[in-house]
This record gives sequence, structure tokens and C-alpha cells, in this order.
Amino acid sequence: MATRVGVLVACLVLLLAFAMPIHAKVLDVATVNVILDVPQVLWVKVNVPQLVFEGDDFDTTKNAVMLEDGILATKLGAVQVEVGGNVAHILFISLDDGLKGPNNAEIPSTQMGYRITTAHDDGPWFGMQLKSNTRKALFQRATSGKTTFKMDFRLLATWQDAPGIYEGTIIYTVVPIGS
Repeated sequence: MATRVGVLVACLVLLLAFAMPIHAKVLDVATVNVILDVPQVLWVKVNVPQLVFEGDDFDTTKNAVMLEDGILATKLGAVQVEVGGNVAHILFISLDDGLKGPNNAEIPSTQMGYRITTAHDDGPWFGMQLKSNTRKALFQRATSGKTTFKMDFRLLATWQDAPGIYEGTIIYTVVPIGS
């Protein structure tokens, strides 16, 4: 047993002797400067390619509401939005050019409403604006990062709106704060 301890001590002494730092003389040095230009990055994504209001959505025996002006259909949580960036940012929403229908019929953008989905469906509704008139932000984040939320939409089909298929494009635009 003593022999084993002696061999172990000898190994440790040898290990420490060779593990001592060696002081070498520096003969030359090369350096590389690093320059990094991080670009400003902003993005917005939606989870669906279309928001479709079908005939069944205007059924007043279900969720639609009959008003004096027409029938109001609502789509709760219809679109999930992800917006983010490496700078503070603002998100705007607009309707490109109204809703165009058959025989040059048009449903004005103001007949479409939107809001960010809340747990109790109690958030305020806003009237959709055309892209050329967008002034009110949908969402604002004072820091960099990513935010995900769902949106509710509603559409008023008035008694004057001709039957048929109407189409338009909702535009989400994210811009940096301060520009």
C-alpha cells in the first residue's frame, strides 16, 4: 500500500513539474479589426392567406346581428399577427383599396372593423381605413422584440350592398418609431 502511495506522489510531482508555465518570448503579433454593421430589421407575419366572410357568417340565427343599416358579421380571433424587430416599432393596418364586388360595386373600408382580441371580447372596435388615410397605429412597442396577438374582424353588409363576392387586401405595415 505504501508503494502505491509513493508511486502516486511521484506521478503528481512529475505532473506538476511539467505543468509549470513556460515563458516564451513573443516574436510577432497579427491583429484583425472587426467591423459589424447590424442592419435594422422589422417584420410582420400573419397566419392565414385569406379572411373569408361567407353567407353563413351573416346568418342572424347564429352569430350575426341585424341592425337598422344591415347585417353585422363578426370573426373572432380570425388572424394571428406576429410583429417584431430589433428597434422600437409601430404597426399599422389598412385596406388597400376598399372591397370591390360585381358590376363595379364597392363596400367602403369603413364598413369593416377590427380590434386586437381580448380575453373577454371587450376591446374597442376601429373602422378600417384605406392605406392612403392610415393614421392610427394598431400596435406600438417601445423596445425591440417580438409580439404575437390575434385579431377580430367584423363586416357590415348594408341593405344597399349588392349580393356577390367582394375582394380586397388588408395591409399590415411595420415602421420604426421615430421615422
